[in-house]
Amino acid sequence: MIGHFTALLHNARELCQLDYRGEIVSREQQTKFCSQVPIQCVTDDRTIDVGFVFGFEVELSRITKIPEDRRLAAVVRAGAKETVPRLAKYGPWKLYEFNMIPLSGSGPIGSPADSYELKQDEELSEAVAKELATATERHRDTASAFERAKQFLESNLDYLRHFPAEARSAARFLADCMRSDAAPFMGSWNREKAGRLVDEVDDLIRRKNVNHPGYRSAADGVSCILYTVKAPMFWAKYPPQPQLLRL
Repeated sequence: MIGHFTALLHNARELCQLDYRGEIVSREQQTKFCSQVPIQCVTDDRTIDVGFVFGFEVELSRITKIPEDRRLAAVVRAGAKETVPRLAKYGPWKLYEFNMIPLSGSGPIGSPADSYELKQDEELSEAVAKELATATERHRDTASAFERAKQFLESNLDYLRHFPAEARSAARFLADCMRSDAAPFMGSWNREKAGRLVDEVDDLIRRKNVNHPGYRSAADGVSCILYTVKAPMFWAKYPPQPQLLRL
């Protein structure tokens, strides 16, 4: 089975170097360039369709000849090219952990070509194919429950006081998914909106007058969040189990 890997270089970001205690190393003392990039793996029959995030680090001495504004693309491109072939062969994967992988070798990293993506096709080992197919099914089950929770809240914004248990379950399930989302640059936004969603649904459950300005304001806030959120493609944590959704 062939896995079509795509490293989304345009969504890569530079990370701070951490010391052995997990604390940020000051920029003046940094010796490594650290980065993060999302990668997707899809098969032709779509039995595998997963996203994951990897970090790559390299000694600063290996990228001194690359302009600063191109170092990120160079490091994540080199890291993906080197790592993807290994990922396709060996398991188990740590899909829900952040992995920081040092680039091998000691020579300089080449300057990248202008590209938004890096595509690689690799033969998946039987163990890896089985693991990723299982993860794909798990993610789809959670995404389906995510959409059911959204639909329930969207369809009952003026009646949540009549379905308090279901409304709270839907809001908390969506919030758990949002807090588990590993999409680049979305962590703070998801955490803030997840908290607001739960609080405003609780507010709507307590209120009785759907025409009160406070009710309308909370309903508009919930509606806006529901309109913008989608089920995660990249998971930072094990996806919430659909059975947790009580609808």
